[in-house]
Amino acid sequence: MTDRIVKVMDRIVKMTDRIVKMTDRIVKMMDRIVKMTDRIVKMTDRIVKMMDRIVKMMDRIVKVTDRIVKVMDRTVKMTDRTVKMTDRIVKMMDRIVKVTDRIVKVTDRTVKMTDRTVKMTDRTIKMMDRTIKMMDRIVKATDREPSKTDTHTSIVVFRKYFNAIDCTSSSCKFIEEFHF
Repeated sequence: MTDRIVKVMDRIVKMTDRIVKMTDRIVKMMDRIVKMTDRIVKMTDRIVKMMDRIVKMMDRIVKVTDRIVKVMDRTVKMTDRTVKMTDRIVKMMDRIVKVTDRIVKVTDRTVKMTDRTVKMTDRTIKMMDRTIKMMDRIVKATDREPSKTDTHTSIVVFRKYFNAIDCTSSSCKFIEEFHF
């Protein structure tokens, strides 16, 4: 009986180590998701600034065309300026297209990482359920009435084994070697 308890406790320690590792991975992925969302926010800010510039340039173009109507002598110079401004607008539109492509890629990555995080969380929940079931089995095994042969040795062994585990840190570790 004590061998079973020791094996089950070993399994529990291994499972808790796995749970700690998985939660560390989940935390890292959440950090990555936060960084990617920050990038998305910065890129959208850039797009907004570029759109503001385009609006200002369009206003300038309107003013320039009004001057062309009023002053026919300066028509050539004004049309040159208009051509330059439209070139700038085309370049800015190209930049906006590139930035939106980047945002789409980053959003796809964020979605994939979120899916991974959900899967890992599901695994962690399953492992926690298994650990709880194993602990219930141990409690049931130690709560039964002792036979004449074992005379409470299984309960004593269980308590010694449990006291030999340190779960204060991020993962449970043995404080000292356990001998039967």
